[in-house]
Amino acid sequence: MAPITRSRARKSLTQASLLVQKPNNKENHNKIITGKRAVGVGVPHVENNRRIIRKSSSLIPSYGGNVGDDVLAHIFTYLPTRILVQLSVMSKRFKNTWRYCRNLLFGNEFYRKLHNRTEFIDVVTRIMDNHIGENIDTLQILMDPTDKEHRLTHWIKIALNKGVKVLDLDCDLSLNIFKFHHSLLDSETLRVLKLKYCKFSLPSRLRLRSAAGLGFITTLVLRKVVFCEFTVYRIMKHCVNLESLDMTDCSGPSVIRIMTHDDNFKFKSLKVGNSMDMFYIDVNCPNLESLHYSGSVLQGIRILMNNDPPTSKLKDVMLNFSTPRTGITPYYYVEKILHLNLYNVSTLTITSTVMEGACAKMRNGSFGSLDFCLWHLKELQVFMDYTTFCNAVDIADFVGKCPSLQKLFLDVNNFNLIPDLYYELHQKPFIESFSTIFENLKVMKLKGFKFLNQEIDLVRMFLKRSPEMEEMILVYPKNKDHMNMYIDPGNEVIFNRLFQDWKCSPKIRIIAQENAKDKTISPTHVRKWY
Repeated sequence: MAPITRSRARKSLTQASLLVQKPNNKENHNKIITGKRAVGVGVPHVENNRRIIRKSSSLIPSYGGNVGDDVLAHIFTYLPTRILVQLSVMSKRFKNTWRYCRNLLFGNEFYRKLHNRTEFIDVVTRIMDNHIGENIDTLQILMDPTDKEHRLTHWIKIALNKGVKVLDLDCDLSLNIFKFHHSLLDSETLRVLKLKYCKFSLPSRLRLRSAAGLGFITTLVLRKVVFCEFTVYRIMKHCVNLESLDMTDCSGPSVIRIMTHDDNFKFKSLKVGNSMDMFYIDVNCPNLESLHYSGSVLQGIRILMNNDPPTSKLKDVMLNFSTPRTGITPYYYVEKILHLNLYNVSTLTITSTVMEGACAKMRNGSFGSLDFCLWHLKELQVFMDYTTFCNAVDIADFVGKCPSLQKLFLDVNNFNLIPDLYYELHQKPFIESFSTIFENLKVMKLKGFKFLNQEIDLVRMFLKRSPEMEEMILVYPKNKDHMNMYIDPGNEVIFNRLFQDWKCSPKIRIIAQENAKDKTISPTHVRKWY
């Protein structure tokens, strides 16, 4: 095969997508993997192949070109396995291209096309054993490895020997947790490691090759992984090029400590979700840019940057606290969290638990709110939960401490801003006389809008005090019962006129619509990234 240059392959990519020949209907072209019966890997069997081939061929336009088969074959090796097998059935020219596949994706889409686990293991074994390409970029496997651990380990070793860069192993179908041995990390090409429902541990003393292999990993994603208390410390010790660590539904560690005093350390992103055993996060990292946490309220989060607040690199923060109402709100913990180094944070997502901890209340014998200011915050998203006692005043007070805010997203689908006597007598006058001007606020989106009095007071305040606002988006509740309970068609006409009277920005657009029809701007974060 002639050498392939990157520029030559790039110029031929457009033509390559149009040059697939019509298939030869000989039955032996379908016998790709197995010898006893004709099976298309991840595609229907022989009786349906001709119909699918004719349908696929009719969609391919006739295109003349002088692209060589070697260029096309090289380009096609970057496609997933299932597509390459379909291609080998459709075109005799590329019937062996699947054997050079670089992206071996045996995930959910591949698994559900087969009848059972036995057939899945048999097909994957034949593909791996017949792979003759020099490189594998991605290996993704979803399976139950019970009593077949040796097969799974064999496939991983084949991929490691061929320089795999991304290893994605999902054993969530298994009843018994799979033990991922650290010796499988003896690779200098592995950059991304994703494990799900595995037991992962690192000994205090690693062999030189294993320690060297860990040093090349840049992204580590752990889902439902069991590991000991010191595993995170050892990961950070040996993964010197690690940039992102994502742990969700993991069990074992109660405290996460990430200490990287060196300014040259590349660690930038930490995500922790639903780790029930965890109660403290301690990070000392000068280059940390993103912190996402989802779960119960921690006893403390400490972020140290080794530098002054004006030079902090932390810009992206999510604090998704979900705690049941026990009668005692952990104000002390929330107050400690709000004193994080958030000086340069530009995107923030919080729940009403954080807002409740920051709002005005009795503190040390005096009434008042926390003294903080998010100077550089550009986007704020707040999820209001029914377990908290926040109201429109707390929202206004918090937003008032974000002088550079441009986008505000409030989700009240699981919360009712129903006014009580205390609000009507003491807090509503505060909303009406609120003096802060939101000079930079351009977009406000209120999801779960039910035309409740506090919601209307909140909308009126932002309309009157946002001279640069461009869009006010009101999305009705997801729950159809709430729609029928709160939404009166007559309200839309009445309040549309009031909203037009209240606005102080001449260029504002006021949009009110159902949740199913919502195609407007979305926040940067979703509540659950996993």
